[in-house]
Amino acid sequence: MNLTITNPTETVENPTVIVRTSQPTESWQGESRSVKGTFARVHLKTGADWLFIKMLQHGVDYFAPCTGNGLIVKAELLRR
Repeated sequence: MNLTITNPTETVENPTVIVRTSQPTESWQGESRSVKGTFARVHLKTGADWLFIKMLQHGVDYFAPCTGNGLIVKAELLRR
């Protein structure tokens, strides 16, 4: 299998992302928040990409972007 998200072409500094503010047992509530650091916007294309993302922790290693498509992933995790 081949990862297509390594060495991404689009990097984002301090992106605005969506984070969950409610507890897991409550109805989902979230807010937009800026996270510090260098991130990459990636678009998952293969099963290998999905399996890689499933190994990461949502809200720590990757986030949903506040605007646009794809996922926001810590850039350091995608370097080969």
